[in-house]
Amino acid sequence: MDDTLEHSFYSGLKVIEDDCEAIIYHYGGQAIFHKDQDYRSFNELMKEAKERSSVKIFAYCLMPNHFHLVLQPDRAYKLSKWMQWLMTSHVRRYHRHYQTSGHVWQGRFKSFIVKEDDYLLTLLRYVEGNPVRAGMMDRQSTGRGHHAGRELAGITAW
Repeated sequence: MDDTLEHSFYSGLKVIEDDCEAIIYHYGGQAIFHKDQDYRSFNELMKEAKERSSVKIFAYCLMPNHFHLVLQPDRAYKLSKWMQWLMTSHVRRYHRHYQTSGHVWQGRFKSFIVKEDDYLLTLLRYVEGNPVRAGMMDRQSTGRGHHAGRELAGITAW
């Protein structure tokens, strides 16, 4: 991981006391995001989910067949409810738009607790560097194609 991906934004992050900071990974198996509108729709759903529940989103990356989120619910039990709403809403939109049915995502999402500040920084670098490592963009790109970073639906650093 490249230190150039670390931004001054990270200096204000601290691992919270009740250990409910988490990184989420969910895999679709095949492409889930087919066009820019798919990414924008998922971003809008994340924004709406955030408004419904107290969750801070520090970083995210939407790749064609999976995504990563680094987030912090205000209470650990809210993570599953937040993800359930997000994924159910996304699958309904996906099926309605593409006139499909059945599973979109493979299995349950994966998450784990982040307890150390240094590890949090490593995760943030990993998530934001994922599209660079996949060859989807260079370091100077705005991220339009993969929608990584902390800017979502016009809201920065939520």
